[in-house]
Amino acid sequence: MNFRHILESLHEAIIVIDALDDIEYVNPSFSRLMGFDTEEAVGINIIHFFKDNNGFDAHMHDLKHGGSSQDKEVFLRHKDGRTIPAVQNLSKIEGENSTLYCITLRDLSEFDEQRQRLSTTNLLIENSNERLERQVSIRTEELSRTKAQRDLILKTIDETLWSIDHESMAILYVSCSIERLFGRKEEEFYHNPNLWQELIHEEDKPKVEAFFINLKEGAAKEIDFQIIRPDGQTAWIKSRVTYNSKSGSFVGISHDITEQKVHDETLAFLTYHDPLTRLPNRTRLKESLELLIEKSRVISTRAALLYLDIDTIKEINDTKGHDVGDRVLQALSSRFKTAIKEELIRFSGDEFVILMSDLQDSSYAERLATRLFGLL
Repeated sequence: MNFRHILESLHEAIIVIDALDDIEYVNPSFSRLMGFDTEEAVGINIIHFFKDNNGFDAHMHDLKHGGSSQDKEVFLRHKDGRTIPAVQNLSKIEGENSTLYCITLRDLSEFDEQRQRLSTTNLLIENSNERLERQVSIRTEELSRTKAQRDLILKTIDETLWSIDHESMAILYVSCSIERLFGRKEEEFYHNPNLWQELIHEEDKPKVEAFFINLKEGAAKEIDFQIIRPDGQTAWIKSRVTYNSKSGSFVGISHDITEQKVHDETLAFLTYHDPLTRLPNRTRLKESLELLIEKSRVISTRAALLYLDIDTIKEINDTKGHDVGDRVLQALSSRFKTAIKEELIRFSGDEFVILMSDLQDSSYAERLATRLFGLL
């Protein structure tokens, strides 16, 4: 696997500086993060891009005297003047004739930018600039001389890079960050090259298998699937994969999106449900009511809407407090849901709606109303 392609496909900004803090190499993610082209960045002192010069100097001092400087919060200066919060990791790279320093920057601007990062990551970025190609070639040759030098950079990024054989689907290469992603040590995947398939959640195995069968050479494609970690917990992974017919292998980059999935599912639920009672809300009522009216019109059946206004909730809130009032509403909701099969909706604070379909006459609605009064 070409190490230069790895550097250029990473979402994190990678910067290599010399002993005088002058930039010798940046990857494409640096330009996307900071707004500076490669030609503008190379040769400039790294201090130019930091809001707090003293803070960077202190981090470099920690690196030179303590051996590392990990997960330091910094503030960067974008080309348009914006301030960008980021996490910085510094690593020392001992070359044959000189000492270089590798800086990894992760943007902390907004949670939603994770989706953009995952959708724009590309493993096979082509260099269009001849000067950048020469500089990247020189630096990547130095950085790829030993596995230890590669791991020095790969340990600082969240994404896991991997390669699997097209025929056997066995692991050919996996970066050291695989342990954070799967909860299994790197050497386990080399000892059992098909371990990654065994860890896929059973319900997602057919989807993953079909994905690789249908993956053709060309643009990289994405897939989300679940895995089971050693503690039994389920985690969501997003993988961006491309097929290389020359090497007969799939090459990919994977990232944990469990938090993002939970966030998205919560937003989707709250769009149509009330957070207090977990009942459908008035948005769901509008859609359900339209469907009920259309069904009654098409097949000429009767329907009914039962509206409940719990008048004493305001008195409970005023005398006992809103926490007590909320618990009363939750108890009523649970009692109603247990007693009826119809759709129960919380319309507003103390108002509920019940939708009934396929009625022969109005007597059922009257009996249901009487039953609800009994429950109250």
